[in-house]
Amino acid sequence: MFGKINDAYESVKNGLEVEVNLATAEQKERLADAKMALADIKIAYADLIEENDSLKRKQNDDKNIHIDGTCYAKNVDGKNYAICPKCWEDEGKAIMLNGIGAGSPDCPKCKNYYDVDESKYENLQ
Repeated sequence: MFGKINDAYESVKNGLEVEVNLATAEQKERLADAKMALADIKIAYADLIEENDSLKRKQNDDKNIHIDGTCYAKNVDGKNYAICPKCWEDEGKAIMLNGIGAGSPDCPKCKNYYDVDESKYENLQ
């Protein structure tokens, strides 16, 4: 008789252990899903911070870009420097031209050549 009681007790005990293990497995799975979701949120947050910083830089660049007809200039420390109109209009990048004063102003990025009159840049507001 005690053997049957012991067997029943062991069966109930094993059943409870299995049930606890299943519950633990489900909780671990839920926790893993929550961790994955949190990782996705952190990545999205980092992307938003990067985008925000980029937009702030562009906004500050926009304040320092002066346009008069086809004359584009970036003001750096109170002096205007010629920038590539194509790169500015196409990509919003203020790429300063090479060779101003040396007779061959070209864009180091897109390689366009510009016939630049430096005096135009001095008078831009």
